[in-house]
Parts: sequence; C-alpha cells; structure tokens
Amino acid sequence: MSCDNVIRFCRDSTNRRLNPIAVHFVHRRLPQSSEIEKFFGCRIEFAANTDRIIFDKKAKQLRLVAADPHLNEMLLHYCEQALAYRRSREGPLQITIENAITPLLPHGKAQLGAVAQTLGVSSRTLARSWLRKA
Repeated sequence: MSCDNVIRFCRDSTNRRLNPIAVHFVHRRLPQSSEIEKFFGCRIEFAANTDRIIFDKKAKQLRLVAADPHLNEMLLHYCEQALAYRRSREGPLQITIENAITPLLPHGKAQLGAVAQTLGVSSRTLARSWLRKA
C-alpha cells in the first residue's frame, strides 16, 4: 500500500483531515515534492533510511467511523493463532536472519553479503548455518 493510500485510509476511517507530523521517504526528492507536502500537510524528509509516516500520539485515540468490535475481536484471535503457528515453526536462526533482512529490503540491499555483515559473520558461515538448519 502506498503512503498516500495509508493517509487516505486513515482520513476516511476517522472522518477527519488527519495529517502526519512527519513523513520520511527512502527515495530522493521528486520535482512535484511541494504538491506531495500539501497532500500530507507536513514537511517530507527524502533519502531517509526507511519509509515512515509519523502521527501525533493523540491520533491513536481517534475512534474509527465504522468500527466493528466483533470483527476486530475475531481478527485479533485469528492473528494471534497465525503468529503462534508461525513462531512454532521457526528457529532462532530464521528469526535473526529475518530481522537482519527487513531493514535492508527498502534499499534493495537484502543480499547474502549484506545480511552476513549485519549479523557479524562471513557470507560462507551464514550460508553453512542456513543449510545446516534446512
């Protein structure tokens, strides 16, 4: 989902002109940046480490216009079950590797060498460890 869709969703869900207090984009400044800043209602930081939309802490207190408490409870239960099942199948090595890969993905740098460097091991050691696990 693109950042503008996230903002539209938040605005539609709360029935308010909800503006973030900061927006960070990984990519470089675009020629139409002033139009984008008008849409978001705040200054945008380009060439950031990660894409982020930051709202004021009060935003989490806003009520959703069409909230369905029953559906929310069902979805929470389903998500908790899915997480428990997923965690029961992964080992500490997989979790460590996933945590190392996640911040590299937005930059297109999720390669064996970069992941190994993040973990403080050689590419060969990481590959051997992963193959032993499999």
